[in-house]
Amino acid sequence: MQHRGWLHRLAACAALIALTGMLAEPASAQSVNSKPQAKREMCACGKAKGTCAACQKAAQTARAGKKNAKTAGANSLTMRLSGLHCEGCAQTVKDSLMTVKGVRSVNVDPKTQIAVVSFTGTPPKTEVLMEAVTKGGFKVLKVEKR
Repeated sequence: MQHRGWLHRLAACAALIALTGMLAEPASAQSVNSKPQAKREMCACGKAKGTCAACQKAAQTARAGKKNAKTAGANSLTMRLSGLHCEGCAQTVKDSLMTVKGVRSVNVDPKTQIAVVSFTGTPPKTEVLMEAVTKGGFKVLKVEKR
């Protein structure tokens, strides 16, 4: 008789649960207390920004190049660019500009989209520098001599 009472209580609990919706769909993977995750930006190569080899190399080069950009004097110019999305893009611009004869150093910041180009001796023509950037797939919005 006691066994029968147990089954009766189990059936009553199941009916109560069904009525109150406690057996509704399982909770989502995201907990109520957890913060929403920020959407990761993607690199032009399709990987998460900062994870591809080009992004990592560019970040290392940018850290080393900041010192050169700060000490750049009269033999330098600033280029405002368009189309940079990550450190890999910045490295592409830097590599393009470094092929121009007379360019000593290049520092490209993808966040501000500004490139600081330093020269040795006579600076190359602005058109040559702009062409190097556009061949890399980016736009030059403005060039300012320092």
